[in-house]
Amino acid sequence: MFNDFRLNKQDVFHSIGVIIYAIILGVVVALIAAAYEKSFHLLANYWQKDNHLLAFIPQWLLFALGPIIACPILYYILQKIPEHRQHSPTDLISAIHTRNGEIDAKSSLFSTFASIFSIGFGFSVGYYSPTVQLGSGAGALFHKLSGVRPIHRYISIGCGAAAAIAAIFHSPLGAVIFVHEVLLRFFSIRAFAPITISAVTGYVVSSKLFDKAIFFNLPSHYSFSVSTYFIAALGGIIAAFIGIMQIRHIMWVQRFNAKIKLGMFYQLLIAGVLTSLIIANVPEAAGSSLNVMNALVTGHNYTLIALFIIFMAKGAATVLTFGFGIPGGIFGPTIFTGAALGGLIAGAVQLLFPSLYFSSDIIIITTMAAMISAVIGAPIAMILITLEITGDFQIASVVMLAVVMANITAYRFMGTSSFFDLQLKARGLDLDHGRDRLYTETHSINNIISQDYLAIINTTDLDTAEQQMLSSYKNVACVIDEHNYLVGQIRLVDIELSRHTPQDQATLTVADITQNNPEFVYRASSIWRAMETMPQNHINFIPVLDGENNPKLIGVVYSNDLMSHYLNFLNQLRNEENVV
Repeated sequence: MFNDFRLNKQDVFHSIGVIIYAIILGVVVALIAAAYEKSFHLLANYWQKDNHLLAFIPQWLLFALGPIIACPILYYILQKIPEHRQHSPTDLISAIHTRNGEIDAKSSLFSTFASIFSIGFGFSVGYYSPTVQLGSGAGALFHKLSGVRPIHRYISIGCGAAAAIAAIFHSPLGAVIFVHEVLLRFFSIRAFAPITISAVTGYVVSSKLFDKAIFFNLPSHYSFSVSTYFIAALGGIIAAFIGIMQIRHIMWVQRFNAKIKLGMFYQLLIAGVLTSLIIANVPEAAGSSLNVMNALVTGHNYTLIALFIIFMAKGAATVLTFGFGIPGGIFGPTIFTGAALGGLIAGAVQLLFPSLYFSSDIIIITTMAAMISAVIGAPIAMILITLEITGDFQIASVVMLAVVMANITAYRFMGTSSFFDLQLKARGLDLDHGRDRLYTETHSINNIISQDYLAIINTTDLDTAEQQMLSSYKNVACVIDEHNYLVGQIRLVDIELSRHTPQDQATLTVADITQNNPEFVYRASSIWRAMETMPQNHINFIPVLDGENNPKLIGVVYSNDLMSHYLNFLNQLRNEENVV
């Protein structure tokens, strides 16, 4: 049964090379990620606590003015990006599924650099998404420089992203699943090995060189009651609704800005002023709020009123930040809002049912995980990340229940699985229909337009038209006017049938028997549009016009070419997903 087994030395050497490549990329990304994390922490600490150059300004005022002072810096950096906006995981997903993983590494790195100032000066943003951008950008650059590298560019992107997440968040398993669940959207054995190696390498380098620790420390001994599961499930549902509201408010602000055509600098300035007002009154809403979140999880007693104020302030600051285009990640503020919501739910239950036994810490953790899962749409990754950043696998069943309830609720009421997917749909990309549909909707027919067709002017007499069709071996021809505009189509059989009409044959022209209003596509039309149009045309080709403003006939697309192109792409997809 092993007779067909062959050991190809070239494949072995390439596999070894890819492993080494993944290790080196993991080391490099871990070092870059450590520098990135250190940068915004130093900036935040200096601005909030250790600023001696501006000691004459009251510390609370200096702290509150941070977002306003950051605006010109962010404006300058964003101007370096072609779209004048930060790149996010949405751009990575789009590139992987529509451009074979060809991302703008420079824009990704500029976006990450801008987020240092967003976080450091107090905007309500996180550093998970910028971390993904940082690793992906490094992976894309590495793919260009390397001699031995993975066959597909998306593997290098995934390796970089997984290494960065594992290095900063101390979550290698969650990083690998996040890359597959959110970025790739398919499982590839070919990609799994190098992505896993990079993630583990990033984790080891970070934990050994920089002594990274877990984010949250839970009590060492606790037990779960039935009420804990019930409250966790309820918390998951409520978290999903809050997450949906947050996303809808962000997108409403974004649409409002687009409608009034507000300039980028004014958008940043408005966000800066409003955020400054919020954090001047509620300092806990500033930046990544990691210290406050740790205090919540580890049992710091906030009153329900104080917790509600923090919750509302953080939510408002997050909507303003993302609605007005401040660079940064949505993971951090959402996970904080989820933790505050969990504290509110736990406090409300204790107030209403004082005799009910449950663990408030666990409810906070599960609600936090549920809310971020509903927003970013990665339930499996979120479960694993939660287990890894808490260092406690006993809470798995409770977290799973809360996350599942949140995802079901979010999908039913939001109509899609994540904030990233909503952004993709706003750009005309819908991953819900599958990768093959997305490809055909985002690639034009331009490369399969054929010049092997016959066009007959509508004033041509029937005898001449018949001779042209016979000499060209065509039984169907396009009919055009003197300007080369498409009028319709004519069949050879229609010419033969016209001879049996009582009308004078000498007076008949092509225009008299033309089938008007034919189906057609434009040069820039998508492959999917052509596939939808083809069955309606009842012939084996579709006429192609130059464009809406210039409806001249430039060629045709044959059904055989269209299907061959589509099947070749399907084979490419299967090769990416299934071949080792």
